[in-house]
Amino acid sequence: IYLDNNIHKDCECAMDCDGDGIKDGEDNCPCNPLISKTTFRVVHPVFLDVFRGNQPVANWNIEEGAIDIEQTDNAQASLIYGEHKLSSVDYEGTFFVNFTKDDDYAGFVFSYQSSSLFYVAMWKRGTTPESNDGTRPLAIGGLQIKKVQSVTGPGKELGSALWFSGDTPGQVKLLYLDPAGAPWVPQVSFRWELIHRPKIGLIRIRFLEANGQVVVDTGNIFDSDLLGGRVGLYVASQRNVGFKLLNYECNELVPKEVYNSLTSSQKSLTGVDPEPASPAWL
Repeated sequence: IYLDNNIHKDCECAMDCDGDGIKDGEDNCPCNPLISKTTFRVVHPVFLDVFRGNQPVANWNIEEGAIDIEQTDNAQASLIYGEHKLSSVDYEGTFFVNFTKDDDYAGFVFSYQSSSLFYVAMWKRGTTPESNDGTRPLAIGGLQIKKVQSVTGPGKELGSALWFSGDTPGQVKLLYLDPAGAPWVPQVSFRWELIHRPKIGLIRIRFLEANGQVVVDTGNIFDSDLLGGRVGLYVASQRNVGFKLLNYECNELVPKEVYNSLTSSQKSLTGVDPEPASPAWL
């Protein structure tokens, strides 16, 4: 089911399209009265991975302002998600790993519908080989995007499938693996930018350094199985991960660079964003 951001499609008011009392220029979703700003004041944790029983459950701390969050422990795979349901969305944030002796996963989720249905972008610093006894599968360093459609839900099977850098039938489909294997770097901030446009199945993710240098750009990925949901954060076996300046905005348009790469039929369902969230797209 496609979740339409534009509840008031025919509204022509230039100041407050959705009538929620927030001027359009200050409203993250100007045509949806249910959403006006980013907030993770209310979050829902999901513990996904029990196949490594020696690890604790994740410890998520929500800092004042509800747009900064930290996961402190070397814990089982876990995610948190917020309250707002979004369809076409720009979702961005900064993450910083303040621990130098580990190399595991940190990232974010989007189109979260349930603990069995969501997309996850997960970035690993280094490769972890398969264990000798086969209980821990291969995890390759670099950015990965996975589609979770789990027949079991949280537990050993899903946890192992999320860790593995490949497809696991009935659990996870690998949509993207960075061919360069660029790692995140401890004690360095990285900014992510997600463009998700379910109407055309578009997923585009970039990670940038503080100076605006693009570290990873997935290019256009197309998948239309999950058409919207909640957004959140993901960590697996990585301690001291801070997420800052989280922001999501409803947006049906795309940057010109992305628009020019679309087919004619795809272009008919979107348009050029004259003011993309990131100046790097200009």
